[in-house]
Amino acid sequence: MDRAYIQPKFFFHYTWIYPLPQLPLVVYTLYAIMIFCCVLILSNYKIRGAAIVLLFLFSWFELSDLTHYLNHYYLIILLIIHLILIPKNSFYPKTNKGDSSLAFHFLQFQIFMVYLLAAIAKLNPEWLLKGQPMNIWLHNMGWPETIIPSTYFSFTSIVMSWAGCLYDFTVPFLLLFRRTKILGIILVFIFHTCTAIFFQIGIFPYLMMGISLIFLPESFHKKIISTFVFNWTISKQEGESQPQPSYLLNLKSFFYLLFFLMQFILAFRYVAYPGDVLWTERGFRWSWRVMLIDKKGNAQFYVKIKTDPTLIPVNNEDFLTGKQEVFMSYQSDLIQLYAKKIRSEYTKKGFQVEAVYADVFVSLNGSVSRRFVKNSIDLSQEPIEKWLITDPQ
Repeated sequence: MDRAYIQPKFFFHYTWIYPLPQLPLVVYTLYAIMIFCCVLILSNYKIRGAAIVLLFLFSWFELSDLTHYLNHYYLIILLIIHLILIPKNSFYPKTNKGDSSLAFHFLQFQIFMVYLLAAIAKLNPEWLLKGQPMNIWLHNMGWPETIIPSTYFSFTSIVMSWAGCLYDFTVPFLLLFRRTKILGIILVFIFHTCTAIFFQIGIFPYLMMGISLIFLPESFHKKIISTFVFNWTISKQEGESQPQPSYLLNLKSFFYLLFFLMQFILAFRYVAYPGDVLWTERGFRWSWRVMLIDKKGNAQFYVKIKTDPTLIPVNNEDFLTGKQEVFMSYQSDLIQLYAKKIRSEYTKKGFQVEAVYADVFVSLNGSVSRRFVKNSIDLSQEPIEKWLITDPQ
């Protein structure tokens, strides 16, 4: 918490987001409120109100700095939105079945959509033909020669890449149908247990294993909740909810349609930008491109003063944390935000800044480092399209 939200001197954030106040008391208090909201939800008490507060705070934390972005944080935000939309006490045994089933199926479709978009994102030459970045990760794991000889790494990485793609394409369909549902859940647990052990990617494997149970019959969940959740928090009258008016159900259905359409547009917005999305990363976030790249960058910025022909080198450590510098060095929108920050800081010091230039070199999936931006264009003033090298040679 301290490294992520209190220590940084600068935050990479969208213009419509105001970063968290860098006060320890405020940051830790807001985090404690999030934990309290989770306790309320788990206790089946004031779920909707707690979920609304949790959505606001969790989104604020994650959007305060774009270097914090992770796909499973995006999924958590989506799941909280579903939680808000689920009818009151929908999983309580006496709840009207029709109202809860609608939300139940939309939640299932959400997981189906995540898998399907992740599978489509894997349909690229780096993943399927080169086995990258799987090959890099296998080498970094230091497998003993008795398990996987190094001469077979390339073949093994391609096989594993294809297996991951086929898994993402088939599992959502297996989970949908009654006869294959159990097989699908077993595959989910096997696959994500392996990813948790070998790749150590945080809570994502556990989240996907847990959420896969949503494909089990509704009666299963109601039985579990009746047995283990604190039902004393719900009065008999609250449990016996009345059916919602048809106009309200239609309104919710329309909202869900827009909700899923927005996710689809976000996932495919990369087609509006020139170049390979894996290289440029324009349209990369919010698109379920899970573990598709291994990038390394090096960025040296320079300030050109109007009264001095000499370029002044910028020490990135004066403005950024180590994590921020790593992510900034190969993401074009972060490079632009950082260049604007440099211009602002040097202007505050009394310099007449003419331009901010940079030498940026990036390596994608183990390839030779190539120039990422044009080093003769002002990164702080010109749009990304003018200086980003979308087709490096």
